[in-house]
Amino acid sequence: MLPVTHINIEVAAFDIQKIKNPGISGTDYQNGEQAGFWNVREYVLYRDNHTCQACKGKSKDPVLEVHHIISRQVGGDRPENLITVCKTCHEKYHRGKLKLDFKPSKGFKAETFMSTVRWKLVNALKETGNTVSHTYGYLTKQRRTNLGLPKSHVNDAFVIAGGDYQHRSRVCYFIQHSR
Repeated sequence: MLPVTHINIEVAAFDIQKIKNPGISGTDYQNGEQAGFWNVREYVLYRDNHTCQACKGKSKDPVLEVHHIISRQVGGDRPENLITVCKTCHEKYHRGKLKLDFKPSKGFKAETFMSTVRWKLVNALKETGNTVSHTYGYLTKQRRTNLGLPKSHVNDAFVIAGGDYQHRSRVCYFIQHSR
Protein backbone atom coordinates (compact mmCIF):
# COMPACT_ATOMS: atom_id res chain seq x y z
CA MET A 1 0.00 0.00 0.00
CA LEU A 2 1.31 3.41 -0.96
CA PRO A 3 1.80 6.02 1.80
CA VAL A 4 -0.78 8.78 1.97
CA THR A 5 0.64 12.18 1.12
CA HIS A 6 -0.69 15.70 1.32
CA ILE A 7 -0.65 17.47 -2.05
CA ASN A 8 -1.14 21.21 -2.59
CA ILE A 9 -1.87 22.35 -6.13
CA GLU A 10 -2.89 25.56 -7.82
CA VAL A 11 -6.12 24.85 -9.70
CA ALA A 12 -6.61 28.05 -11.66
CA ALA A 13 -5.12 31.44 -12.31
CA PHE A 14 -8.35 33.06 -11.14
CA ASP A 15 -11.63 32.11 -9.50
CA ILE A 16 -14.36 32.51 -12.09
CA GLN A 17 -17.14 32.15 -9.51
CA LYS A 18 -15.71 35.09 -7.59
CA ILE A 19 -15.44 37.12 -10.79
CA LYS A 20 -19.07 36.39 -11.74
CA ASN A 21 -20.41 36.88 -8.22
CA PRO A 22 -18.24 39.22 -6.12
CA GLY A 23 -20.69 38.89 -3.22
CA ILE A 24 -20.16 35.13 -2.77
CA SER A 25 -19.59 34.04 0.83
CA GLY A 26 -18.15 31.05 2.63
CA THR A 27 -14.84 30.07 4.14
CA ASP A 28 -13.05 30.09 0.77
CA TYR A 29 -14.21 33.63 0.06
CA GLN A 30 -13.62 35.43 3.35
CA ASN A 31 -10.31 37.04 2.52
CA GLY A 32 -11.64 40.59 2.30
CA GLU A 33 -11.64 43.08 -0.54
CA GLN A 34 -7.96 42.67 -1.36
CA ALA A 35 -8.44 39.04 -2.42
CA GLY A 36 -11.25 40.00 -4.79
CA PHE A 37 -9.16 42.81 -6.22
CA TRP A 38 -6.26 40.49 -7.02
CA ASN A 39 -8.58 37.91 -8.61
CA VAL A 40 -10.31 40.34 -10.99
CA ARG A 41 -7.08 42.24 -11.69
CA GLU A 42 -5.19 39.05 -12.59
CA TYR A 43 -8.07 37.88 -14.76
CA VAL A 44 -8.11 41.17 -16.71
CA LEU A 45 -4.32 41.11 -17.16
CA TYR A 46 -4.54 37.50 -18.37
CA ARG A 47 -7.49 38.21 -20.66
CA ASP A 48 -5.58 41.11 -22.21
CA ASN A 49 -2.43 38.98 -22.61
CA HIS A 50 -0.48 41.19 -20.16
CA THR A 51 -0.34 43.80 -22.93
CA CYS A 52 -1.39 47.44 -22.89
CA GLN A 53 -4.58 47.62 -24.92
CA ALA A 54 -3.85 51.22 -25.94
CA CYS A 55 -0.30 51.05 -27.33
CA LYS A 56 0.01 47.24 -27.63
CA GLY A 57 3.38 47.43 -25.81
CA LYS A 58 4.99 50.08 -28.00
CA SER A 59 5.71 52.33 -25.02
CA LYS A 60 7.94 49.58 -23.53
CA ASP A 61 6.58 50.55 -20.09
CA PRO A 62 6.74 47.37 -17.95
CA VAL A 63 4.21 48.67 -15.41
CA LEU A 64 0.68 47.50 -16.23
CA GLU A 65 -2.44 48.90 -14.60
CA VAL A 66 -6.09 47.91 -14.75
CA HIS A 67 -8.21 50.88 -15.81
CA HIS A 68 -11.96 51.36 -15.30
CA ILE A 69 -13.57 52.07 -18.69
CA ILE A 70 -16.61 53.61 -17.03
CA SER A 71 -16.09 55.07 -13.54
CA ARG A 72 -16.07 52.54 -10.71
CA GLN A 73 -19.15 54.19 -9.17
CA VAL A 74 -21.18 53.61 -12.37
CA GLY A 75 -19.54 50.59 -14.01
CA GLY A 76 -18.19 48.71 -10.99
CA ASP A 77 -15.21 46.36 -10.85
CA ARG A 78 -16.52 43.73 -13.28
CA PRO A 79 -13.98 42.51 -15.86
CA GLU A 80 -16.03 43.87 -18.76
CA ASN A 81 -15.53 47.36 -17.25
CA LEU A 82 -11.77 46.96 -16.93
CA ILE A 83 -8.92 47.14 -19.45
CA THR A 84 -5.17 46.65 -19.19
CA VAL A 85 -3.07 49.74 -19.91
CA CYS A 86 0.56 50.57 -19.25
CA LYS A 87 1.36 53.32 -16.78
CA THR A 88 2.47 55.62 -19.64
CA CYS A 89 -0.85 55.31 -21.51
CA HIS A 90 -2.85 55.47 -18.27
CA GLU A 91 -1.23 58.80 -17.37
CA LYS A 92 -1.79 60.11 -20.93
CA TYR A 93 -5.46 59.12 -20.70
CA HIS A 94 -5.95 60.97 -17.42
CA ARG A 95 -4.23 64.06 -18.86
CA GLY A 96 -6.70 63.97 -21.77
CA LYS A 97 -4.03 63.11 -24.35
CA LEU A 98 -5.27 59.59 -25.19
CA LYS A 99 -8.64 58.02 -25.99
CA LEU A 100 -9.09 54.38 -25.00
CA ASP A 101 -10.86 51.98 -27.35
CA PHE A 102 -11.56 48.46 -26.14
CA LYS A 103 -12.96 45.14 -27.31
CA PRO A 104 -15.68 43.40 -25.30
CA SER A 105 -14.74 40.38 -23.21
CA LYS A 106 -14.70 37.03 -25.02
CA GLY A 107 -16.42 35.27 -22.11
CA PHE A 108 -15.11 32.42 -19.97
CA LYS A 109 -15.21 29.40 -22.35
CA ALA A 110 -11.47 28.54 -22.31
CA GLU A 111 -11.13 29.30 -18.60
CA THR A 112 -14.12 27.10 -17.75
CA PHE A 113 -12.61 24.22 -19.76
CA MET A 114 -9.26 24.52 -17.95
CA SER A 115 -11.01 24.67 -14.56
CA THR A 116 -12.89 21.49 -15.42
CA VAL A 117 -9.66 19.68 -16.31
CA ARG A 118 -7.94 20.90 -13.14
CA TRP A 119 -10.84 19.76 -10.95
CA LYS A 120 -10.69 16.32 -12.58
CA LEU A 121 -7.01 16.18 -11.53
CA VAL A 122 -7.84 17.22 -7.96
CA ASN A 123 -10.58 14.58 -7.70
CA ALA A 124 -8.38 11.86 -9.26
CA LEU A 125 -5.65 12.57 -6.69
CA LYS A 126 -8.20 12.43 -3.86
CA GLU A 127 -9.48 9.07 -5.13
CA THR A 128 -5.97 7.61 -4.72
CA GLY A 129 -6.20 8.31 -0.98
CA ASN A 130 -4.16 11.51 -0.92
CA THR A 131 -5.14 14.60 1.01
CA VAL A 132 -5.41 17.37 -1.58
CA SER A 133 -5.88 21.08 -1.08
CA HIS A 134 -6.00 23.76 -3.76
CA THR A 135 -5.49 27.46 -4.25
CA TYR A 136 -5.84 29.99 -7.04
CA GLY A 137 -3.12 31.78 -8.98
CA TYR A 138 -4.22 35.24 -7.87
CA LEU A 139 -3.83 34.15 -4.23
CA THR A 140 -0.39 32.67 -4.98
CA LYS A 141 0.69 35.95 -6.58
CA GLN A 142 -0.75 38.00 -3.72
CA ARG A 143 1.09 35.90 -1.09
CA ARG A 144 4.34 35.90 -3.10
CA THR A 145 4.13 39.68 -3.56
CA ASN A 146 3.39 40.23 0.13
CA LEU A 147 6.51 38.20 0.99
CA GLY A 148 8.59 40.22 -1.48
CA LEU A 149 9.53 37.14 -3.52
CA PRO A 150 10.24 37.43 -7.25
CA LYS A 151 8.12 35.45 -9.72
CA SER A 152 9.49 31.94 -10.27
CA HIS A 153 8.12 28.41 -10.27
CA VAL A 154 10.20 27.66 -7.16
CA ASN A 155 8.78 30.64 -5.25
CA ASP A 156 5.23 29.87 -6.38
CA ALA A 157 5.63 26.26 -5.18
CA PHE A 158 7.00 27.53 -1.85
CA VAL A 159 3.99 29.82 -1.35
CA ILE A 160 1.46 27.19 -2.53
CA ALA A 161 2.93 24.76 0.02
CA GLY A 162 2.21 27.30 2.77
CA GLY A 163 5.69 28.81 3.01
CA ASP A 164 6.20 32.25 4.44
CA TYR A 165 9.29 33.23 6.41
CA GLN A 166 10.87 29.80 6.96
CA HIS A 167 14.54 29.26 6.17
CA ARG A 168 14.84 27.95 2.63
CA SER A 169 17.47 25.64 1.30
CA ARG A 170 19.40 26.43 -1.86
CA VAL A 171 17.59 25.51 -5.08
CA CYS A 172 19.30 22.81 -7.13
CA TYR A 173 18.75 22.57 -10.85
CA PHE A 174 19.50 19.47 -12.89
CA ILE A 175 20.16 19.34 -16.59
CA GLN A 176 19.54 16.07 -18.33
CA HIS A 177 21.85 15.21 -21.22
CA SER A 178 21.15 12.37 -23.60
CA ARG A 179 24.00 10.09 -24.66
